[in-house]
This record gives sequence, structure tokens and C-alpha cells, in this order.
Amino acid sequence: MKKLCHALVLILYLSACGYAQNQQWIVYSSRRDIINASAEEGEYLWLGSNRGLIKLEKSSGIPSYYNTSNSGLPDNNINEMVIDLQGVKWMSVDYSGLIRFDGAAWTAYNTSNSGLPDDQIYSLAVDSNNNLWIGTGQGLTTFDGSNWTTFNTSNSGLPENTVMSIAIEENGVKWIGTYDGLTSFDGTNWTTFNETNSGLPCNIVKTLGIDNNGVIWVGTYFFHLHGMGGCGLTRYDGAEWVTYDDSNSGLLNQDITCLAFDTEGSVWIGTEYGLTTFDGLNWTTYDETNSGLPSPTIHSLLADSEGAIWTGTLDYYNYQSGGFTKFDGVNWTPYLPANSGLPSDYIGPIAIDGNGVKWIATERMLTSFNGTTWVTYDESNSGLINSYIRCLAAEENGDVWIGYHGGGIVHFNGTDWIHYTTSNSGLPSNMITSIAIGQDDIKWIGTQYDGLARFDGTNWTVFDASNSPMLIDDVTALAVQVQTNGAVWIGTPANLYVFDGVNWAYYNTLNSGLLNNYITSIAVDENNIKWIGTQGGLTQYSYGNYWTTYTVANSGLVTDNIRIVAALDSCQPWIGTYYYGLMNYDGYNWLLFHSGNSGLPANVITSLALEENGLVWIGTDNGLAVYNESGFNVSIKENKTETNRVKIYPEPASDHLNIELPAIRKLTLLEIYDLQGKLMKDYRIISPKTTLDMSDLPCGLYIIRIISDETYLVRKLVKY
Repeated sequence: MKKLCHALVLILYLSACGYAQNQQWIVYSSRRDIINASAEEGEYLWLGSNRGLIKLEKSSGIPSYYNTSNSGLPDNNINEMVIDLQGVKWMSVDYSGLIRFDGAAWTAYNTSNSGLPDDQIYSLAVDSNNNLWIGTGQGLTTFDGSNWTTFNTSNSGLPENTVMSIAIEENGVKWIGTYDGLTSFDGTNWTTFNETNSGLPCNIVKTLGIDNNGVIWVGTYFFHLHGMGGCGLTRYDGAEWVTYDDSNSGLLNQDITCLAFDTEGSVWIGTEYGLTTFDGLNWTTYDETNSGLPSPTIHSLLADSEGAIWTGTLDYYNYQSGGFTKFDGVNWTPYLPANSGLPSDYIGPIAIDGNGVKWIATERMLTSFNGTTWVTYDESNSGLINSYIRCLAAEENGDVWIGYHGGGIVHFNGTDWIHYTTSNSGLPSNMITSIAIGQDDIKWIGTQYDGLARFDGTNWTVFDASNSPMLIDDVTALAVQVQTNGAVWIGTPANLYVFDGVNWAYYNTLNSGLLNNYITSIAVDENNIKWIGTQGGLTQYSYGNYWTTYTVANSGLVTDNIRIVAALDSCQPWIGTYYYGLMNYDGYNWLLFHSGNSGLPANVITSLALEENGLVWIGTDNGLAVYNESGFNVSIKENKTETNRVKIYPEPASDHLNIELPAIRKLTLLEIYDLQGKLMKDYRIISPKTTLDMSDLPCGLYIIRIISDETYLVRKLVKY
């Protein structure tokens, strides 16, 4: 019997693993983390990065990540960070104020709920009384845990309100770098130093540090036509000012980005073009040519308690990629490498073959990922051509078909690369828009402006306006009813067509439930329900010519311009948008995932692919994301024997739920979660047959997890 919407949808996963971390998102990137700030706490480093807060074990290099999907962070880009005397981590995030993390609870402070004068924070420091000092665009603020006090140009001796840097002496004197000079504050008196009354070469103070002898080190800048230029490094011992630049020192560059002081008393200077150390007599410089630095652009520095120097860098050619390196005086050790073999973070189409291998296009290259190994192909090591990959399709046997924007099709069977174009095949055009694989491995190929092609491995057949009802030969989307008669559904800018091999039918706004005739995407789920994305909303086409249309006006859709639709389970389409992120409809609720509330690395969704085990693979313009609703390890394939031996009924559930388990299993714990991961109920299972009271649970979709010392099982449940 076919399952219709609002019926129970069952998915079962079996694993011999124990507890897995409840992490719903994994993001694969070609880029290394950008470390903006760092602090030491015992055996760990805490790192503020572009992907959240990282706790790094120094001895093993193993990181733990905190981000918007698993913590109280409102944004993943952490700019500044400091650890106070009680071990509390304080962080600033892009235009989102101040974040406090005590190891358990997260607290966000901003202009609406605190005494912060500005949500953009440039610098942080902690004094000997554990007071927090915060540099903002609207002045200097101090917070003692209860009270907020702000100093600005109207109530203090600050020369300018933009506080770029803060350093605090052991005696409590604060040094404040602003856009208009360097200021000291002893708690009563304010003293400002600038170009006119001191040895400062420039007035914009971006970088500050105090060495072990109490000497002040200052990195200054000036404005010019194209932005800011560096004025070098200035040393002030309370009496004498000395400025070092690329003409009188070993500095490679005058743009001072960060400072650190090691246990031997040397100063380490980060610049735009390298790392320099100065022991008072000798200058030593490091860049990518004579060290283990991956890039010469130094973004952050930390000298740890053991004398090692930890360096965060920016990729000189790609400022969206970083690096993190430890230098112990002899050896350079890289940490936090890129977590994938992807050649680029702009993800194109994705296809999954019958072996579970993911095929990912990144513009002109193709990467395969089998769960462990990444292999990238381009024109130098394969039969790929140097052209933009527009679509992919993968077969059960592992073959992959690559459609190009102007380059025809390449078929890879694991050994040979076969290139089809208009000159050596029946392809009507080399502008390929879509590929779908139907019954008997028939390939259906959509082209731009030249219709639809059918390829059975030997013969080519072309359908266009001259020999079919198609009014426009521009094919925008394809999908095949593999479960039934193998009919192919064809989207165009003017109509939706279906062709079963003999007969054609067409649908548009005049004869169907479509609200818009421009078809952008088509998906056919396991119950033969069609999900049609258009420029005017999402349409569901079910049995008996039943059409249901979803728009911003009548549903939870955030946009009517649907870019991508993917569906596997009945009544659970996934919808990718261009600017608004990813959506899922479970038949009751609309869930919106975006970069601010989930692990999505970006809101521009470029592709979607679904696995039978429930994993959702999401291509974006900033990396490849994988979403697992249950948050468990589902990499092991479904065990059909165990599936048949577990019974959970009725389907759907109401006030009571019956569970029958194999007597040989010692299953001990059952947990019920909502879709946000909140534990709603937990039970101890002591009998092979158990009836659970569900009457106090609201109607909706839930995740059931059954756990033993040997295995766990996960099911998705609807309660009416």
C-alpha cells in the first residue's frame, strides 16, 4: 500500500558502535580555519576562528568545535577572545556584541540587554581584579560582572571613540589604542600620546603589547587613498620612543598585525609579509620560504607557557583560508588542516552512486569521496575537459555521467573516460543542463535550447519542438519515475512535461495546480509523488491528479523562487534556496536552516543529494555540508534482518506506542527527542514487549532512539 502524507515514515539504522556524539552537521571545506584570536589554558588552547570557538588539546592536536549549531554562539566568526581569572571565556563576534562562556552556559551581551555602547567589539582585556575591558566603536567599556561603565570622548580623556587595542600593565595602568593616538589611564588620569607630542610615527594604533619588563610596543597605521598603511613598530619604555621599520630593522613589512612575548623576553611581530622576532639585539625573520609557515600573512600570535609560538595565518591569495602553526624553536608543526580533499569550496552538483560514493563537482573539477578517501580529477589526470560542470548523475554500478556547459558529456566507468559531443554522438547540443538515469540505465539528457536526448548505450533519440509537444527546447530540470513505469518528467521555462516512452502530457498554470510555468527543479520521491520547484513556489503532484501548491503566502516557505528540490521519503522534500538557506517540510512543519541557526556554511544552496540512511548532502558556495537529523552515526548500511524483527506500532501513534523487540537483544534504554534535539522522554526497557504512554506529547514528528551495550536503533515517528 502506498504511504500518503501524514502517515508514519520509518527509517531504521543499525550500528555496532556505542554512543556517537550528538552532532547534526558536518562541514567539509578546502580551506583551513582562520584563527583570529588565541588564549592558553593549561593543556589547551582556546581559539577564536571564522568557524566558531575551538578548544585545541596541545599534546594531541585534537580540536573540539563550538559553533552556532551546537552552542550559544550567535555567529561563528569570533574576532577577539580573552580568558579571565576564573577561566571564563569572553568573545566578540561580528556585530553581535559580547559572548560569555563558563564551560557550561553561554550568555550573550549586546546593546539591547547590557551597558555595551556598541555591538562591534575590536579588543578585549582582563585586569588583575578580573574586570573585563572592552574596546568598541563607541568608546571603552569596563564590566565587573554586575556593572557596566563606558568611557568616551565626552566623559573622559579618550581622544577618539574607536578603541582598536587594549593592554594592561601589572600595576593596573591601561593602555588604549585609538584612531587618534595612544592613551594611558591609571584609574584617574588620562594621558594621550600622538604624532605631535611623542615619538609615535602615526596616530592610528591597531596593535598593542607589554613585554616582561613593562615596555610598551605599538603598531601604528595611517590612512591613504586605498585604505591603511603601516608605520612600523614603536617601542616606549616610559622615557624614550624608538620606531622600527623596514629601513632600520629586520622587519619585512611595516604593517604590524599582532604581537607576542615569549618566556625569554623576545618580542614576536606579525606582519602582512612575515613573522619577525627581536631579542633586543638580533632580528630573525620567517616567511613561507624559510619556515613551516603556510603563508607570510600573520593574523594572530600566541606565546605559550612553554615558550612555543603559535601562529595564525591568512592565505596570501585567498583570504578566506587560514593556517595554524606551532614553532618550538626548531620544528614547525601545522595544526587544524583542511578537513577534506575538496579543491574548492564552491560546490556544484552532487551525485551518489550505488556504492555510496559521493561525486562532487567544483566548477571544472570532479571529486569522489567514499567516506574516507578524497580523489580529485581534472583535465591533467583524467579524461575531464576544461569546462564548467553543470550536472552529474551516478549509476548503481558506480559509473558517473558529467554534463558540461558547452562541453557535452563525459562518462567515467571507473577506468575509462568517454567523451560525447555533437561531433561524435547523437547529442543535439553540447550545452547540457541536466542528466537523469531511468529504468534499464537509460540516460535522459536535457540541453539548453536543443531539446531532450535519450541514450540507451547505443542509440540516441532526440525530442524537441519538431517531434514532440515541447514548445520550448530549453530543458531546465529532469526526473524519472524509476519506481513505476520509468516516465521522465521534463521541466522547461514554459511547461512541465511527462513522457512515458509512448505518450506525452503537459501541465501549466492553465490546466494544473502550477502557479508558475518556469520549472526550476523536479524530484520524485519513493512513493511516486512529484515535487516541482518553480519561480512561483513549490508544487506537490500526487495520485489522482491531486495538486498542492506551497508559497510564502500559505506555508512556511521563505521564498517562492525555488532553486533545488530533493525528495526521498514521502512528504519530506528538501528545498534549497539562493539566499535564504535550506528548508525541509515533514508534512506538518517547515524547518528553515541557515548559517545563523545551523551548521550550514552559507545560505546559497547550490545542490542537494539524499542518502537512504537519512544523510542530506548540501552543496553551498562556501563548502559542503552534511546534515543528519538524528545526530547519530549512520554510516553503516541498513540491516534488513534486524529491521524486520523490530516492531513499533501503531503507525502513526496516538496516546500509546507499542514496541516489540527481539528477545535475544538486551535493549535497555529508549529515548524520544523532538526535532530540535530536546529529550522529551526516556524509558528503561526490561521486556521484549513494551507499551509506552505518549498522551502527554504534543502532536508532531519525533526521533526514537533505542540503545543497548551493543547497538542502537533510530526511528522517526509521527504522533497525532
